[in-house]
Amino acid sequence: MSKKLFCKRKKDYLMVFKPVGQATTPGKDSNSLVEEVFKKFPRLKKVSGFAPEEGGLLYRLDTDTSGLVLFACTNKAFHAFRKASYDHEIEKHYLALVKGNPKKKEGEITLEIAHHPKSASKMVVKAKEDDKKRGKWRPAKTQYKVIKKVKGNSLVEAIIYQGARHQIRAHMAAIGYPLLNDPLYAKKPVKNKTFDLTCAQVSWPAKKLIFDLKELKMKK
Repeated sequence: MSKKLFCKRKKDYLMVFKPVGQATTPGKDSNSLVEEVFKKFPRLKKVSGFAPEEGGLLYRLDTDTSGLVLFACTNKAFHAFRKASYDHEIEKHYLALVKGNPKKKEGEITLEIAHHPKSASKMVVKAKEDDKKRGKWRPAKTQYKVIKKVKGNSLVEAIIYQGARHQIRAHMAAIGYPLLNDPLYAKKPVKNKTFDLTCAQVSWPAKKLIFDLKELKMKK
């Protein structure tokens, strides 16, 4: 659990920072971000969201991913955001440190994603028609842009819309530039299994709304 809950209300939404190592939703451990938020803002639990125990939670971040998570403060706000997300109007901006230097400074990846046929913790991208998978292929689009080079590697901004599980990790690995130290998608086994992936901004152009991690004014 984080020592301090960094959050800020903007319009009918609550912006919250989730650190690496903390689950977004309740599970075996009782220190999820959702539980932490509901202790401080119990009214958010009454919002009719995706599940009763999730209240106004609008999306999840993987346990090993840090960054911005949004909660709707009202039912109306929840359904408006949800519809906009399904209509691909919500942009989620991530910062990722990838291994190597992409030849193209920016690009778009549109490979479909599905669950790995053997590993429950991994996803697979559709590079060929006969690629094996579990379940159905899901459309996915990731736009990326190299921000700067960092000691032979690259800091990349990746933009997704609805987003599939591990989408950025799987997509960047598919084009040859996995996240640095990614234990699931690296080409070779890694010793340091800590990678950098942060949801830095969520924007809703149609509403001229931008939720930025910098607004939480966290001190390093």
